[in-house]
Amino acid sequence: MSKITVYELSHWNKTENDVIEKLAGDGKLLGFYSSRKKCKDIQKFYNRLPGFSQKPDGYEIRRWMVKDAEDQLDHVFFLEHEYSDERFDYYTQIGVYALESSAEFMRDQLISKKNSKYKGKEDGFTISKCILDHCEWSEGYNDFSD
Repeated sequence: MSKITVYELSHWNKTENDVIEKLAGDGKLLGFYSSRKKCKDIQKFYNRLPGFSQKPDGYEIRRWMVKDAEDQLDHVFFLEHEYSDERFDYYTQIGVYALESSAEFMRDQLISKKNSKYKGKEDGFTISKCILDHCEWSEGYNDFSD
């Protein structure tokens, strides 16, 4: 098995306090792409859509190493965790995997660790199958914050 790099493109409604916005989960996962250039190119498409066109500085590209990958990928499995308390929704991006079983194994490892921060919050895990180079949120969104 080899390591393959993929790129996550997301969009955040940035305000004066970006940290709080990220904790509050006001982000949109726009997809996983096979190159940074594809992320940059697809931003041009998003910039013509409602919501995204009003917040053109809200994009973020994150590089992920897919360690359990074969030579070529057409999809990945994205492991994340989310839970809420009285004040915020907390969102943790954990990893990107070529195999669903690898994502499940990592989830189970995180839950079973001694003093795991995920104890009692096991239902907050999500494993999503994401097609590479596929555009999500392709119709934009309504931004009611303005």
